[in-house]
Amino acid sequence: PCRRENPHVVAAYNKFKNENFKNGNGFVVYNVSLDHNAEKWKGAIVKDKLDWKYHVSDLRGWKSEPAKKYGVNSIPANFLIDGNGVIVARNLRGSKLETKLEELVKKNEFKEIEKQLLEIEKKLDELKDLDDYKNQSKSITKIKSKIEKSRLSISKLKEEVEQVQ
Repeated sequence: PCRRENPHVVAAYNKFKNENFKNGNGFVVYNVSLDHNAEKWKGAIVKDKLDWKYHVSDLRGWKSEPAKKYGVNSIPANFLIDGNGVIVARNLRGSKLETKLEELVKKNEFKEIEKQLLEIEKKLDELKDLDDYKNQSKSITKIKSKIEKSRLSISKLKEEVEQVQ
């Protein structure tokens, strides 16, 4: 059952490993195996491309201490723990893991505003092809100037926010 879930965990890991979250930075996977056979366990790590650095097993199967400690009575089991050590979700399967991680990602409002400004600028550049562009060029120049001023303001705000954090 765990092997079927691994592609979802791998996809989530690759997507979120470098993200900043509301309560922590990066998505780290700490893999605890309930295997008995070390060779099969290590082979699955390679075959399933579980590229994170934390893989542990005492090779005691269901008698494993972590399984007892966390009340694992079926597999796969997972615990999503935030940067404060709080379990924020359990046993997320398939796309539910990515969905929950998306919820927990710290949104960068500045990046969103910059993206919108870039889109506006692109649309203004597309107007060059229109016959009416020459008549509107002064207005377009003013708009582009305002966009640049907005970028400078965003940059200053970003610096202030970073100093506060």
